Amino acid sequence: MSSSDGRISVDTCIEVAGLVFMAGRINASAYNWITSTLTGCPLPVHETGVTYGRNSVWKSPSITGALGGNGVMIVQVSDVVSNNEIWSLVYLRA
Repeated sequence: MSSSDGRISVDTCIEVAGLVFMAGRINASAYNWITSTLTGCPLPVHETGVTYGRNSVWKSPSITGALGGNGVMIVQVSDVVSNNEIWSLVYLRA
């Protein structure tokens, strides 16, 4: 499992009965857009939303993103949090 951008890491990728759970860390220490290609896991059938750790306010996500069927993850850091935020997603494999 790897990421083409060092600001995003993939720590785990587990597939069970066609469902994939993927999780890792992201450097969210600066406002920015990050585009990274993730490899080493089955790809999702459709674009899937990414769930990130929240800042101090649960309903105000500081990081949002999506993973496309081509393995490209696009992330927006809208509120600087830390350089070690957790992200995760669950999707159907292609």
